[in-house]
Amino acid sequence: MNRTKYIPSIVMLAAAFVACVSTIYFKYTTREILYIVLIISVCFFGLGHIIRMIAEKYLVVETIEEMKSEESEEESDKSESKQEKDEKQ
Repeated sequence: MNRTKYIPSIVMLAAAFVACVSTIYFKYTTREILYIVLIISVCFFGLGHIIRMIAEKYLVVETIEEMKSEESEEESDKSESKQEKDEKQ
């Protein structure tokens, strides 16, 4: 979850930056810029949450399962080495 925690914020800020620059370039009024950037920010924040849920469901779960399997293999190796040491003594 730590990897995907900031996805909605990054997506929202990137979209708001593009919207802000483009509205200034096309010479909108300040009020129009504020409305456009607000709407874009809210929409892309929601889109960022959807992307985050998809990423957590498909990408992060596989990574976590791989890490757990690696940890269990390491623990079993450690326990086997401890048993061998105990048998030698």
